Amino acid sequence: LTAGWYLNNCICADHCGSGEDHQESISKCYVGDVAALTQFGFDSVKLDGCGKQRDLDLWESLINATGKPILIENCHWGQTVPNATWCPWNFYRTSGDVRASFGSILYNLQTTVQ
Repeated sequence: LTAGWYLNNCICADHCGSGEDHQESISKCYVGDVAALTQFGFDSVKLDGCGKQRDLDLWESLINATGKPILIENCHWGQTVPNATWCPWNFYRTSGDVRASFGSILYNLQTTVQ
């Protein structure tokens, strides 16, 4: 079974690194999340752009240091895009969430053109 995990999401209102979760530091949150990701055997991770853990270089470094091949998705709504020398993930979104309208679909498609 191949399964992925959705981290740093917008739904759960994660307070990691804010001191509200037993005084956890932000670095402890990254390390703990990556440890859980590998411990539970996930093969991929979707990194959303809502929580405090938005350092994609740190995510990539910690995940790759585990030695387990894990697919990394950057879901930062097009705010963090790769360039010719930097791309620490396997794929990324160029736009925000698709809404239930044709206009939303067209808008999101247009974000792929530079």
